[in-house]
Amino acid sequence: MRFLSLLFALCLVSCAGSRDVAVTRLHAPRVEVADYTTGESAICEIHHTQMERAVVPIAYGLMPLPDARMQARYAASTNSFPHAETYALGGCVVSDNSPIKAVIYRCPQCKKAAAEWDSVYDKH
Repeated sequence: MRFLSLLFALCLVSCAGSRDVAVTRLHAPRVEVADYTTGESAICEIHHTQMERAVVPIAYGLMPLPDARMQARYAASTNSFPHAETYALGGCVVSDNSPIKAVIYRCPQCKKAAAEWDSVYDKH
């Protein structure tokens, strides 16, 4: 009889433990900051300088249709300042567990070139 009581108690403890694990898997904690630098070079391909890691917000959803300025800035950025982003794109699908910030590489020279482009374009 003692053996059956012990076996029953052991079964209850093991079942309770597995139930807790299942709940943990269903309610995974939100990843606050995603690392977008994994597998990326830390050297800017335009300026050949060491880039800095920066935490930026992630933008989700469809982006607005680009106006003339946005199109011109994008074209300039691909050749002159590709690592001057102030946010990261997260895609169209967002869930409760989607990260809200990302770590990216930013190049100090790209940031400077982007600021110069903005000042010249905005004068026209």
